[in-house]
Amino acid sequence: MRIFISIVCLCLMTCSVFAERQVSFNDYNRIQRIARKQYGKLMYSRGKWKTLGRSVDGRRILYGEFGSGKKTTLVIGGMHGDEPSGVLVAMRLARVVRANPSLLKNRLVIVPCLNPDGLARKTRTNVRNVDINRNFSTRTWSPEFGKDYNNSGPNPASEPETVLISNLIELKKPDFILQLHQPFNAIYPEKGMSHDIVARMSQISDLPICNEIGYQTPGSLAGLRETLGFKTDMATFELCPIDEEPHYGKIIMAILEAVND
Repeated sequence: MRIFISIVCLCLMTCSVFAERQVSFNDYNRIQRIARKQYGKLMYSRGKWKTLGRSVDGRRILYGEFGSGKKTTLVIGGMHGDEPSGVLVAMRLARVVRANPSLLKNRLVIVPCLNPDGLARKTRTNVRNVDINRNFSTRTWSPEFGKDYNNSGPNPASEPETVLISNLIELKKPDFILQLHQPFNAIYPEKGMSHDIVARMSQISDLPICNEIGYQTPGSLAGLRETLGFKTDMATFELCPIDEEPHYGKIIMAILEAVND
């Protein structure tokens, strides 16, 4: 119990510090430019990445498959276009496992940027101003939203990005889905996740574990789990503040710990 209380306190301290600090928009814009440039190169690459489909504006949404084994892990970056570090982590993870295939004991599927239109526009939402992570066809989806950047769309799964990732999940039936978001510097496991693997990811990444985000997320990817015909665990890496880059090595090793579990 003491360990749990300490982790919660550390998480609350981290979020409080972020809320009080000043964001450097020069640094944020620099990181955004890096992410856009690197993902742009991927969109025109041949052979290494498959096309999952296209965004509202026609940009390619890519995915890659690496390794083999009984367990499949799906890593999703760039669901929100103003969170560039998730895109950078996902692309760097792909480079690491492509160059070092022996690091994988199981199958890994990576979607480096689910929302390339948002990345290009530096917006959380897609080009139709819909928050993809409020647009999933779940029991919790609601047409009501309090803030424009949480617009849930006219209907569940109204956006092509939402449909594409939902179809990929149905096709690959991952045992574990890991989202890469920003900026709260913590790991958020969904209910049912093994405490052991979450604790190991936390130890490796130096990110505390938080069990509650602190607000409602109707229509989010986490709610999709209830509608699936198979069991999958889910967790979210909330990475560093938007004007910082994460410790790539630690985050990637933490992800690989979960992939190979």
